[in-house]
Amino acid sequence: MRKRRYRFSSTLKQDRCQEVYNLAFNFTHPAYTKVFASVSMNRAVVYELAEGGGICPLQSYVDENKEENFYALTWARDGESGTPLLVIGGINGVMRILDCHLMSSPRTLKGHGNSINDLKTSPVNPSLILSASKDESVRLWNLQTGVCVAIFAGYAGHRNEVLSCGFHPGGKYIISSGMDNSVKLWSLQGKVREHITLSFIWDEGRHGSCTSFPTLYEQYPEFSSAEIHTNYVDCAQYFGDAVLSKSIESKIVLWVRDDPESGTWDPWNRPAKGHNLQINSLQRVAPFPGPSPRPEDGVGPLPTFEPLPVPPLAHEDEGSVEREGGEFKIQSTIPASGSLTKSTGAAEGREGLLGIPLEKRKDQIRIVREFNYDRSDIWFLRFSLDFFMGFMAVGNRDGKIFVWDMRTLERPALLQKISHHSCNSACRQAALSFDGSTIVSAHDDGSIWRWDETDQGA
Repeated sequence: MRKRRYRFSSTLKQDRCQEVYNLAFNFTHPAYTKVFASVSMNRAVVYELAEGGGICPLQSYVDENKEENFYALTWARDGESGTPLLVIGGINGVMRILDCHLMSSPRTLKGHGNSINDLKTSPVNPSLILSASKDESVRLWNLQTGVCVAIFAGYAGHRNEVLSCGFHPGGKYIISSGMDNSVKLWSLQGKVREHITLSFIWDEGRHGSCTSFPTLYEQYPEFSSAEIHTNYVDCAQYFGDAVLSKSIESKIVLWVRDDPESGTWDPWNRPAKGHNLQINSLQRVAPFPGPSPRPEDGVGPLPTFEPLPVPPLAHEDEGSVEREGGEFKIQSTIPASGSLTKSTGAAEGREGLLGIPLEKRKDQIRIVREFNYDRSDIWFLRFSLDFFMGFMAVGNRDGKIFVWDMRTLERPALLQKISHHSCNSACRQAALSFDGSTIVSAHDDGSIWRWDETDQGA
């Protein structure tokens, strides 16, 4: 297996030198996998990975409220036109939907009673998004109709700020974590699924302008544990059927539920079942107009996006996501093999994923692996994975980035510790590109750094 290494390519600093809290690549359509966006203060900026290792600013959005401070963003897609949408949220608790084709903000979503800390898009239907808030709730939204489908909060919900949320690769479950040190798994089946279906056909004109959508209130998660971490859980997401979560303990934990009724859990149930795309072409639909500015030119000029074709909506088939009519099929290079089987024996000596001995056992969970690094004792430092979940990256308070090869969990050694003598500000987000060949990182000094793969041979 070829060993992947990364090297510094370029950097760009935003003019106000304020914290860049979040950035993310656009994985909703293969035409835009080199496009990413960042949020800082009351501004969102869209960039493209330029040829030769540069960072090319494309668009900028400045909120009219100078007191706004955006913390979160996610890429989505218009269900009718197929054009890319950027959803951003922050301290004021409202979500702005930005149409990156028309360069407009057609809709604002309101409902949260406090700041928004995280946003995620469904891998099954990119018109559905999740929001996690300081008001102790997670909300499911339909961007196509603008309705709040469900609110996950209440009796058995979070007891403090929700810092992170995410979807299962098959779109049937969601995850949340927060300042109450807990991680909760919620089902999107049953009544939630019925409300999702209803949300796509909801018409306020037909139901009457005074009739609001019957938002579902879900108070009971399928699973909850505060035993995994001893402090705020600021980032959590599914890794197939398993879960990756982190706190301020300078480690990321890979774990699975220890549920007698669940039988076998498959942490390798990831891209092959959850992110299996059939598409018409892997080529860009149309180039972005305008020259690529140099980093010292600042943010601009700001051309518009070229329109995308209308990709058919995804449909579910036993947890897989497919898009019909394509000649190309993106396949994961990760073998869909290996599972963690429920055992009633003693914890010591049992074997888990791919025959790996389980290191620890806590109530209701099995810890499969711990990925340790250093200098991560402040919260709101997020990890990320590439589209195929083959590589994972996270930054620390000193601006260093740690990368693991997730394809070989038998030997979970650190792949690389990336550093640069001028990169010494806390890294809030290290985002991997579609295939993991590029990492872009966001820092507290307002800088964005690009790191590219360099071939080191086998």
